[in-house]
Amino acid sequence: MSEYPYLAALLPMLSFGETEFPSSERFLEEAGKWLGEEEFDVLSGTGIGDYTSTDHPLELVAEYCRFERRIRSDIAAYVESRRAGREHKTNAFPTSYLKDTTPLEAEQRLLRLRWDYIAAELNTHHADLHALIVYRLKVQILERLAAFDPERGGDHFRELTDVASIPRQQRAD
Repeated sequence: MSEYPYLAALLPMLSFGETEFPSSERFLEEAGKWLGEEEFDVLSGTGIGDYTSTDHPLELVAEYCRFERRIRSDIAAYVESRRAGREHKTNAFPTSYLKDTTPLEAEQRLLRLRWDYIAAELNTHHADLHALIVYRLKVQILERLAAFDPERGGDHFRELTDVASIPRQQRAD
């Protein structure tokens, strides 16, 4: 008999932007008690930043990696076009996610895009390894959001832009 329903029953529901959620460490620690070694390896090896495993044997992981690759390709093309002074229309998400916004806002929008994709496209299982992978991806998104400190980030941004505005010969490199 599968242990997935028991583990799934222990996990709190997650909502985008919430601040109270189990850490990745805590989630994996609990999952390790219920899963076999092979399943645990798949779960612990899955992450929101993975875009290389597009041929993963588990279609859910491969599908997410293809989605992540589309996002990253669009960002790279957008940045390259902007450097060349050209406009670029993104395909994986609205161009407004990157245009006329702060880096923090852009990152938050892209994390929301990932969350919505996971919820809509990948959240079709409720008590199996797929459901646990979806849960892990969501926890990682929440951890990334929680890592943002707007005040500290704003100070760092202002510091960088202040340095960038000083003529090179006046800088104390």
